[in-house]
Order: sequence, then structure tokens, then C-alpha cells
Amino acid sequence: MHSVSRFRARLARFDAHSKRGTESSNPPPSSGESANFRSLADSASLAVAPFERGLISERIKDAKANLRRAGKHQGGGRPFGWQFGKVNGAGRARELIPDPDEQAANVKCFESRG
Repeated sequence: MHSVSRFRARLARFDAHSKRGTESSNPPPSSGESANFRSLADSASLAVAPFERGLISERIKDAKANLRRAGKHQGGGRPFGWQFGKVNGAGRARELIPDPDEQAANVKCFESRG
């Protein structure tokens, strides 16, 4: 959404420029042209937003898959049967270390379910 807000800021500058009128070889757009440009810009930003959301979603899924493969914590509460490893800096994923007592409890639960 950041790029959409930048796009809207550029659109506002375009509107200010068209209202001010400049002396150049190109005449300033009429108010109808400005409205047409605004509707085109809105349509373009509405078309781009779902694509950007999809890209963000893919990046998050890839990052979580990489953490799972590396055996690191993905966020949220500590999973039962595991302990956190040593702290390795702010914002860094921590290693998950098996807790033997909780792992044994997990095995008992699964065996009792049959």
C-alpha cells in the first residue's frame, strides 16, 4: 500500500500543477482531463493493490517455511514439547530445543488416542 500512497501524492502534485498552469509548450490539462486522469489513476491503484497483497503473502509464507526448515521459532507462543534456545539478538528467530519430559507426554497422548 506504500506505493499507492506515493502514487496519490504524485497525483496531488499533478492536480496542483494543472490548476496553477505553467508556461510551456504543452497546454495545461482542462478540468475534464484532470478528472479523467484521476479516474484512471484510481483504477490503476485498485488493480495493483491485490497484486501487491499477493506478493506480500508469498514472501511471508516463504519466510515461515524457511524458519520451519531451519528448526526455528516462527512466532506466537512456545509449542508444547519444545523449549526456546538461547537469545540471539532482538528480532532474531530462536532455535527450538526438544523438551524430553514434554515430548514423552506428547507420545503418551498420541498413543492413548489409539
